[in-house]
Amino acid sequence: LVTMIIVLSAVGLPADDISTIIAVDWFLDRLRTCVNICGDAVGCAFVQALIEREPQTPIIIRKISLWTHRIKTKKQSMMQPKISEESESSV
Repeated sequence: LVTMIIVLSAVGLPADDISTIIAVDWFLDRLRTCVNICGDAVGCAFVQALIEREPQTPIIIRKISLWTHRIKTKKQSMMQPKISEESESSV
């Protein structure tokens, strides 16, 4: 209500007619609330439908796990000491 009075005075309209706005605003507020609840319900239904879908492993996840496996094996091979061919033949 205070915001409405500030806006009305800023626009240059008389704040005396705020009672007519209040008489109609309660009904409009109910309609806005209904629209908001319906939108929230649609969003919840969409998320629920996504959750209930059969789990599938997307291609990107397979590629990432293959990539991380390659990094791990490359890192392990770098940590192992390299044995030269000369030292193997002398043993």
